Amino acid sequence: MSEEESLVKENAASVDVSDEPAKTAPKKVSRKSAKKSRPKREDQASNNAAAGNKQNDDNFDPGDEVSFSFDPNEVNEPGDSKDSRDSSGNENQGKSQQDRNRQQDNNSNRNQNNQNNQHNQHRKGKFKKKHPKQNQQPQHPKQKQHQKRQQQQQKKGKRKAVDSIELPVVGELLEDESIKTIQDLQFLAEEGRGGGEPIKLNDYYRLPLQELVEVLEEMGVKLNSAPNRRMLLDLLIKHAVETKRQILDTGLLWVTDDDGAFIMHEHNNYVPHSQDFFFPECFIKQYGLKTGHMVDVQVLPQTGEKCGYAVDLLSVNGMPPEEIQHLTPFEDLIPYYPTERILLETHVEDLKKQDVSMRVIDALTPIGFGQRGLIVAPPRTGKTIILQGLANSLATNNPDADLIVLLIDERPEEVTDFRRMVKGEVIASTFDEAADNHVHVAEMVIEKARRMVEVGRNVIILLDSITRLARGYNTMMPNSGKILSGGVEAGALQKPKRFFGSARNIE
Repeated sequence: MSEEESLVKENAASVDVSDEPAKTAPKKVSRKSAKKSRPKREDQASNNAAAGNKQNDDNFDPGDEVSFSFDPNEVNEPGDSKDSRDSSGNENQGKSQQDRNRQQDNNSNRNQNNQNNQHNQHRKGKFKKKHPKQNQQPQHPKQKQHQKRQQQQQKKGKRKAVDSIELPVVGELLEDESIKTIQDLQFLAEEGRGGGEPIKLNDYYRLPLQELVEVLEEMGVKLNSAPNRRMLLDLLIKHAVETKRQILDTGLLWVTDDDGAFIMHEHNNYVPHSQDFFFPECFIKQYGLKTGHMVDVQVLPQTGEKCGYAVDLLSVNGMPPEEIQHLTPFEDLIPYYPTERILLETHVEDLKKQDVSMRVIDALTPIGFGQRGLIVAPPRTGKTIILQGLANSLATNNPDADLIVLLIDERPEEVTDFRRMVKGEVIASTFDEAADNHVHVAEMVIEKARRMVEVGRNVIILLDSITRLARGYNTMMPNSGKILSGGVEAGALQKPKRFFGSARNIE
């Protein structure tokens, strides 16, 4: 035996020809190492593709015989291009079919691996279903508040108030060119001035119905139907126009947001009425008028569907209109501590009629001009009696001060009792009125007091009660979600505090 044959036998003896793979002991793998060794999606996809290629390569048996032959005589000539294309096309189709099958196998393996990975990640909670709002971009807090406020206003606009404030019928006055300038209004005022004695409507507003009928009968006005106050006042104005007598009116100015204003009256508790007169905007811009100014005007009556309107401005808070625009606004005045005391005890000859409670207030809790005070007591303990005593003492000892008694959400009989017992102006909004009526009356009174302080007058307001006024503001506030104790909206107390804080001593 030669040396080459012996080497071949030794190599053949060392080769393991068994088909069974070698068995190895399984290795224990910890969870941490398994997580670290876990490939990502892209790596797994590439690995799967490589595994598919390897599997296809493993199908190739090196023992298979592959023959390659080349015959130079079989090379096609230029004329045989068609046969060459057919043969090459068949070969390309076979190759493309194999590539296509191989790609489909790879894609199926890849999809299966992706599904397994997603299933495992779902179990770990990585792909939880998100709330729709989490996909939105973050908003600024003010933008959220603005959107919430718009939604509240839209909801509020859908609500219908039970007893909303109704304005007089303006008609086409806002578009009437004859009241756009003061010169045109003065021309209309000259036409309305006759030689007769002017008629002051405020002298007839509070007359009892029977006395008003007698006054019209003395003027020669015939009544064709059962009289009522509104009809009698219309007949009075009509008679003044026929006799060419000047018509004068005095009232509180209420500036609206619709390019104009109206003149409110005390006998209507400063609530809009169908017989109120329109106040043109040109006067407001010319003299800088605000809500709360007491104006004396010459008016023209209602014509058709248009309400009456003012044609001449005579005075504002007892002053010429030209001087009003030079006054310092209430917000710019300097507040200070009270320096002037108010005495409540009155000297009465009959001791039985003397109010001892006023003397007790002077001794225990003295008050002065510019001071704020609250009477806190349970119901039915005599708060109303103390208020009446305060009003009478203030009117007696301080006749130069303007006294206003404001009654909010009170009984009608109590309002009548105040008007008979108190020497001063009594403005009321009874409990059968709507909340917007309470708010409107209170704001008109406080604006009137502010305008009077700007002129330099002392004003005293007695309010009964601020608790019910706060309830009215709370009813009018839209639902913001910020509710304090007792079911009160967070912004509902701002206006009552403004009312209460208006009391101050001005240097």
